[in-house]
Amino acid sequence: MNLKLSKFKKRYLLLVFLTALLVLVYWLKSQIGINIFDSLSISAYFPFKYFTSNIISSPDPGIIFDENFNSQGVFKKWSHLWMREKGTVTKHFPSEGFDHSRCLLIKSSSKGSWTYSHNKLVEVEKKDIFYYEGFVNITGDSLIAYINVAAYDENQKAIDWNYFKEKVERTGVWTRVERQFTIDDDNIKYITLRLVGVGNGEYRFDNITLRKLQ
Repeated sequence: MNLKLSKFKKRYLLLVFLTALLVLVYWLKSQIGINIFDSLSISAYFPFKYFTSNIISSPDPGIIFDENFNSQGVFKKWSHLWMREKGTVTKHFPSEGFDHSRCLLIKSSSKGSWTYSHNKLVEVEKKDIFYYEGFVNITGDSLIAYINVAAYDENQKAIDWNYFKEKVERTGVWTRVERQFTIDDDNIKYITLRLVGVGNGEYRFDNITLRKLQ
């Protein structure tokens, strides 16, 4: 009886140890933004949703991120691709960029909208000044693409999905998009950058940069 109890304790302690180790490894993964499978994530589920570090806190003036899509490893920089009609939008990284390097290519077979957001929320204060720029090339009929800024409150709930935005409608050529903006609302505590498209066609993005000016 004692031998069986001892074996049970050892197995129980081993299970506790392995569970704690798994939780620790996942926590470390979340802090540095590693995502092994882009189409599969448990970060939205309890308790893992509380492990993800998705905040850039009080950034100093300078470049917050500079994305040229040349490196697509396990380090996750962008959130999952949202689409209004499921199964109609895919993403690729061909060597068709602005400077003939890799870029982000979104293909949509729907007239509906889609969104691809940066995975970090940037903490902001009123009167902070930011600047973003990027290059966009769209191909298709009646397409619209945006680089925009979404704004969130202190609870990370969206206040305005299109707080600031710049639109591209010209097709077949690389178009530079840029915008300087100032946080003008006390309720806005976080922002994030989003790539957005509407219409059936192809959308290419390259050299996306977000800076804090002051």
